[in-house]
Amino acid sequence: MPQIIEAGQWSEFVKELPEVPFLMDQLIPRNGKTILHGPPGSGKSAFLWGVGNAVSQGVPYLGFKTLRTRTLLISVDMNAYELNTRWGKSFDPCFDLIAPPKFDCTSPAFIRGELYKQVNGHMMEKQVGLVMIDAIGGTHLGRSAMDDDTATAVDAAISAWLPGCAILMLAHDRKVKFAESGRPIRQGAEGLLGSQMWRSNCTNQLHMENAGNNASVIYHEKCQVGPKYPEPIRVYIDEFGNCQLWGKAQAQECHKKYQDAVDLLGIGGLKATERNEAVAKYYQVDIRTVRRWCAKFREIDDES
Repeated sequence: MPQIIEAGQWSEFVKELPEVPFLMDQLIPRNGKTILHGPPGSGKSAFLWGVGNAVSQGVPYLGFKTLRTRTLLISVDMNAYELNTRWGKSFDPCFDLIAPPKFDCTSPAFIRGELYKQVNGHMMEKQVGLVMIDAIGGTHLGRSAMDDDTATAVDAAISAWLPGCAILMLAHDRKVKFAESGRPIRQGAEGLLGSQMWRSNCTNQLHMENAGNNASVIYHEKCQVGPKYPEPIRVYIDEFGNCQLWGKAQAQECHKKYQDAVDLLGIGGLKATERNEAVAKYYQVDIRTVRRWCAKFREIDDES
């Protein structure tokens, strides 16, 4: 039962408030729901998987400390075959996962279904502290994300299904709008998510955007339990589910790795496309990974 704080007692009361724990320091609180949204291809899933692995092991991620806890991924957008294709041999999940078909968690029948019981039972037995949902749109099959009632009903159903843990929910932005100049217009949460209630019902909000040159930027746009992280977080994504912090040291490392292969293979005189293909074959990585290496050290040159 909450107590009445009388006038003049607030300053003493707040001294006794416990510090709010974060699973990922400053970005993802230990309790409540975090919504991570952005356009297709911005690296949301890669970031989510990276968070899951880091939190499962209690190791730093993108320069942020994490608090170790058992983690479960509910992958609605990608089944096991699609996950295997994305991850290949370069990403090994340290979290539990289940990949069900799309469902409607707001249906009265859902609470009596096998998925509800299986996930809820696993959480209780294994003491899961973080559940990641990729993506929230797959949990309200047949209902529009535009409706406020949908957002509110999903929030209530998810809270009942996954009690006592942090929830990281991925959401896809609606189509980007452009100004007459051709530049994309930064929209508010309602324009991006369909209903303002998705944002209102969450404790925390992270927005991920494409930033060109195979880079993405994460913005911390809302936090009800602490200050927002003030700086944009620049990251690079590879196709295997690895989301890495952008930085000069990393760019220089990629440049050296690329140049070492070029020198060893004697391919400096080839066209860029042919050279990249040869480097990809030498390191046994996808051509898109090599293009991201090139983008990294090109940006370093641009800043010089």
